[in-house]
Amino acid sequence: MGQSEAMSETGVPDLSIVLTIVDSGQTLERCLEALANQAGDPSIEVLVPYDHITPEVAGIAAKFPQFTFIDMGVILGGLQPKDPLETHLFFDARRTVALKAAKGRLLGIIEDRGIPASDWCRNMIDLHAQY
Repeated sequence: MGQSEAMSETGVPDLSIVLTIVDSGQTLERCLEALANQAGDPSIEVLVPYDHITPEVAGIAAKFPQFTFIDMGVILGGLQPKDPLETHLFFDARRTVALKAAKGRLLGIIEDRGIPASDWCRNMIDLHAQY
């Protein structure tokens, strides 16, 4: 069983990770690769929502079948963001959809430009249990 498919004893992932696409492309792939190779067999699910301004994600999804990619289609009335405020509307809409779909005991929200260390998931789960 791959790391992202591992479930806790209750059948519920210990950690749901909402991955917000900011840069996409190779940056997104590097982040997904880091999550796919987490040490310590953590019980996680990874949710990656995407929409009409990130259509290339559908092709990336095929490389990571162990993760949940959420195709939101056309959102925000088909808006093409023209400034940082409009761009952040997309980030918020994506996070909202993924948070609603998350099944884990714990929630983590990261952006694709942040590449987690190989023990990040295990540490998040363990630190929460410890404190």
